Amino acid sequence: MHPRDRAPTAYWLIPAVVVFLRILPYLYALSLDPAPGAAVLQVGYLPKDFLAYLAFTRQAIEAPSLFFYDPFTTDPQTARFIFPFFWLLGRLSALTGATPTLLLEVARAPLIFVFFAVLWWFLRPILPDVSTRLIAAALVAFAGGIEGLVRPFATTLPPDAAAQLLGNTGYLLGWSTFAAAFNPLWIAGLTLTLATLHPLLRPHGPRNVRELAGAALGLFATFWIHPYSAIVVIAVAGTYVISGWIFEHRIDRGRLLGAAALILPLAIIGGISIWQLQDPVYRTASAGALGPNAVAPFWLPITLGALLVFALRGARTWVIEEHPYRLALFAWVGAIVLLHSSPVLNGYHFVFQLHLPVAIVAAVGLRESVRGWHTRGVRARLATAGLIAALVPSMFFVTRDSLADVAQQNQIPAAYVDVIAALREMPAGNALVPASLGNLVPAFTQHRVWVGHWFLTPDAVARATQYQKLAGEEIDTERLLRFVNEHSVQYAVVSHHRTEAWLEILGDRVVDRQQYRELDLLVLGPSVVAAGPR
Repeated sequence: MHPRDRAPTAYWLIPAVVVFLRILPYLYALSLDPAPGAAVLQVGYLPKDFLAYLAFTRQAIEAPSLFFYDPFTTDPQTARFIFPFFWLLGRLSALTGATPTLLLEVARAPLIFVFFAVLWWFLRPILPDVSTRLIAAALVAFAGGIEGLVRPFATTLPPDAAAQLLGNTGYLLGWSTFAAAFNPLWIAGLTLTLATLHPLLRPHGPRNVRELAGAALGLFATFWIHPYSAIVVIAVAGTYVISGWIFEHRIDRGRLLGAAALILPLAIIGGISIWQLQDPVYRTASAGALGPNAVAPFWLPITLGALLVFALRGARTWVIEEHPYRLALFAWVGAIVLLHSSPVLNGYHFVFQLHLPVAIVAAVGLRESVRGWHTRGVRARLATAGLIAALVPSMFFVTRDSLADVAQQNQIPAAYVDVIAALREMPAGNALVPASLGNLVPAFTQHRVWVGHWFLTPDAVARATQYQKLAGEEIDTERLLRFVNEHSVQYAVVSHHRTEAWLEILGDRVVDRQQYRELDLLVLGPSVVAAGPR
C-alpha cells in the first residue's frame, strides 16, 4: 500500500471518540443507584432488544451449537435460528468467563475500529484526495441532523403530530451513523455492507472472478450477521443496474454480472431458509419481519439537516465533473430511501443505512463550500459557517438522550432480581411469568418463558393479556389447570396477594413456594408436567 493511502495516525482519533461517547451510557448504568424497591439492570441501550441478544449469547455458552432455539416461547420447536454473532460472543464468554452483558457492550469498541478501517479502504477509489476522505470519515462519525433542536417543540403540537415527530426522529432509528453505533449488530452490518458493495459499486462492476466471488461471499456472510443489511446490498446492486439503464440508456455488463453474482448465495440462503421455515416457531418469528412500519422521506430535512444541504451540493459537483462513482452513490442513497419508505418490509429497519452514503457525498459538498472561503462575501461565509456548525450538535443530543434512556429504562422491580437468582439455580423448565419479567428470564437463566419478548414471543400482546387474566382477581380454575398442563409449566410467578388462590387450585401440585417481596415463585411437580421444555 502506498504511504498516502494509509490512514493518518490522527484518523484513529475519530473511532476512539465514537467508542468513548457510545460506551458512556453503559458506564452510567453501572453507576446508577436504584430507587426504593427497584434494582438496576445495567444494560447500556434498549433493554427490550438487548435482553434478547443476551439470551441467545447465553445459549451459546451452555451449548456450542450454531443453531439456536427461541427461549421466549414454550411452544414446541427445534433449534433453527442461526446467529453467528451471538454464537461468537457466547464462546468468548465461555472461554474468558466474562458476562454476556459485558461482552455485548465491549464488542462495540473493536467493531467500530474495524468499521472505520474498512471505511478508509472503501473510500480510496471514490475519494482519492486524502483530505476529502478525512472529511467524509468525520461526517460519517459525527455529523447529524437537527432533530435534537426540533424534538422539544413536540410539546406544543397536537398529540398525534407530537407522537409522529417523536416516533420518527428518535436516535434509536439510527438517523446518523453515530446514533446507529449503539447497536453492535448494526455496526457489523454496516461494515459488511461496505465490504460487499466495494466491488459491486465500481463504475463497471467487479473487475475479475475474485471480486465476484468476494461479493457473493460477502452477501452470504452479511445475511447471517444482519439480514436487513443483506437486503440493502441486493437493493443497491439492483438499483445500480437499473439506474444505468434509465440515466445512461444502457445496461453495463460488468454491473449486471456483479448483481448476478448474488444469485448463488441467495439460492443457498433460500434453501437454508426453507429448512428453517419448517419449524412453526421460526416461521412465526420470521413472519414478523414483514409489516407496514415505514419511515417517510418527509423527515429527512430534520434528521439529516445541513448534511442534506452539503450532499445536494456534492451531488451537483459530481454531476458537473462526471465523477465515475456518481451513479453508484446516487443509486445507493435512492435504494435506502425506497427501503426505509417500504410499507411491506417494516422500513424503519433500514434507516440506519442511509446516513453513510449521504455523508460520503456530503464530504464533496463540504469541501467545495470551504474552498475559496476568503474570496466570498460576509453573508456567504456566515451561511456556510452556520451550516457547518449545524452538523455538530447531533452527537451531543444523541449522547444526552442515550444517558436519559439509561436512567429511565434500567430500573426494574427488585423482586425480579431475586426471582431470577432463584430460577438460575433450578433445572431448566418452562416458566409462566409476567411479560416484563419474561423478557429478563431467558437472558439470565436457562429457562424458557411462555410470554416475554415483543417480537420473539408469538402473539406477545395477546399472551401478556392472557397472563393478566390467569393472575387476575377472577381466576378460571379449569382454564388455569388446562393451561399449566398444556404448556408444561414447571415454574410460575404470581403476585403475592394472588398466591393463595393459585395454591387452592393447584393443590399438592405445588411442591415449593418461595416469596420474593411482592412476588411468589411456585415450583410445580411432575404431576402437572410430564417433561421439561421441548
